Amino acid sequence: MKHTPTVTCGIEDGVKITRLDDWTDFSDFITDRLNYRGYIWRGQQDISWALEPSLERSIASNDAVQTAAIRKAHLKRFQYASRGRRGANPFPPQNENEWWGISAGSVLES
Repeated sequence: MKHTPTVTCGIEDGVKITRLDDWTDFSDFITDRLNYRGYIWRGQQDISWALEPSLERSIASNDAVQTAAIRKAHLKRFQYASRGRRGANPFPPQNENEWWGISAGSVLES
């Protein structure tokens, strides 16, 4: 007989929240809904932790000017490293946010 997960659902701050009793329930819950067995969990251990990229965590500083300079230099290195590596006819990024989106899914070392 298949185990039925104990699920508590609700909406908090516009985000659907699903709470399960244990890890086994999570695995069953995902498998039942996605019908996909090769998922990867990339969540956080503590709900109070901010959702921020690892770059932001690694350059966190009280000096906003220094942090902005590091971020800008990192993006410039990525843009340089990506030249000729984005395919024959890549979509041209229109702004900095689009470049960050490309870099987030990239395996290029920048």
